[in-house]
Amino acid sequence: MVLTYFVLPAYNEESSLGDLFEQIDKSVTNYQIILINDGSSDRTGEIAEYYSTRIPITILTHTTNQGLGTSLRTGINYLIRNGVDNSVVVTMDSDLTHDPKMVPHFIKIIDAGFDVVVASRYVKGGTQRNLPLSRVILSWGVNMLIRIHGSKVLDNTSGFRCIRLEALRAANAKYGNQFITSSGFVAAAEILIKLQSIGSKVREVPLRLDYGLKKSPSKLKMWDTITAYLTTLFNF
Repeated sequence: MVLTYFVLPAYNEESSLGDLFEQIDKSVTNYQIILINDGSSDRTGEIAEYYSTRIPITILTHTTNQGLGTSLRTGINYLIRNGVDNSVVVTMDSDLTHDPKMVPHFIKIIDAGFDVVVASRYVKGGTQRNLPLSRVILSWGVNMLIRIHGSKVLDNTSGFRCIRLEALRAANAKYGNQFITSSGFVAAAEILIKLQSIGSKVREVPLRLDYGLKKSPSKLKMWDTITAYLTTLFNF
């Protein structure tokens, strides 16, 4: 049975983390959680330590908040060095907006020959609810620009994905320290664009995103994120 790694960036997610750990444990049997505590000032680290005595959790800690992209880089680089061959890596948010029950379906698609599975709001059957209009417009505009830039994926900004570890290792071998350069939300798109550049086969599946499930405040800073996307795309 394939080993599934969950890379979970977490910044002040004390209200969600316990429920998420329980959901993962009920949804997947052979798994390891890589929790990146990104300088949280609440009980995120304490909750992760408690659950690590009950379920398989490795905790990686940033002493200060460094952003989603840096947390993804920390978790992915850890697995590139230490992960078991022929495993898969699931990246997802820690705020309960991504449902771990989708992961077994992701793995079946990987087993069918794909390298990356993206949970997508923009394929048939995908939806998004309870998002601020500004976030809806930002996501639509950014994805349009990324597709113009050459991506074949409709939802490049969705952070809920399943990726063969070998694909991440191949991208890291090509790009080295330039594989994940963004410290913020742009990293999700950057990772996907670079995986496509090495020939990774990508499949999108419908995501029914309900932002109303989120218990913690959004960490996205609108204008900083727009600037970061434009800068990243310009430099590709």
